[in-house]
Amino acid sequence: RLLLLPPIALAADCVTPFRMVEAGCDVRESHGDEADTEAIWRLVHPIFAAGETYCQPRDISREDALAYWTGSPHRTFLAIASDGECVGTYFLTPNQRGGGGHVCNCGFATSLVRTGKGVATTMLSHALQEARSAGFRAMQFNFVVSTNVRAIRLWERHGFEVVGRLPGAFNHPHHGFVDALVMYMHLHDDSGLRVAPQSQASADPIDWGPRESARDEQEAVSHVWEYLCRRDDLSRFAQQPADAILCLGSSDLRVATHAAALMNQGLGRRLVCSGGVGTGMHSGA
Repeated sequence: RLLLLPPIALAADCVTPFRMVEAGCDVRESHGDEADTEAIWRLVHPIFAAGETYCQPRDISREDALAYWTGSPHRTFLAIASDGECVGTYFLTPNQRGGGGHVCNCGFATSLVRTGKGVATTMLSHALQEARSAGFRAMQFNFVVSTNVRAIRLWERHGFEVVGRLPGAFNHPHHGFVDALVMYMHLHDDSGLRVAPQSQASADPIDWGPRESARDEQEAVSHVWEYLCRRDDLSRFAQQPADAILCLGSSDLRVATHAAALMNQGLGRRLVCSGGVGTGMHSGA
């Protein structure tokens, strides 16, 4: 099974430029002052207004949004880029009181213009460290919308498992009623030792199977179109990588670089470059 990286992905009108991993992003706890509060509002407001990932009113007020994100017992953190801009925020809180207080919960928000640049990864790594330092034994995400494939892939790559599925629990503004996932990760084993993240990649071949309905076929077509438009994060290859990534037009260094990045992420076992037009110095790069 091949994962095709076509040069048309660069030419489509809806394409966004290739994005590299953000460097120099530091995470600190919020000071709770007006500057930090305003930064948090700027980050969470467009995400809540989109209504695609959080169970908050799309017209939520600034006061209510900040109360949800920063209210006690939440500890709130900010991700600061090298240029001083606040590019992400997360909160860390006990998931339940009393007997459930040893399990923590987090919420994450990344600047929409910095999505895909490693901000969420940086914040998650920081959150896991903070959770362990605070004595939590596990982290649980109670309501991960199933269409939020970028987040699901990130959580799974760091060792989270899907332990529950809530059928049709979220009313997505574009996809209608979709499932929500409960995801869980042990931070310590039974002896109290920290649990290291495990790779989710699998060497087993993908069982594509027959299409069962017109809806399945439409979803497959949608995946292809979303990929060509550079909006698909290819999360379905995270656990069962393709046999090879076939890079057509790799004379364009942007295509070749992106193909190599996909392989480094474990989405394919081999990288095959066609070289594209001509046989110049960058062919097959």
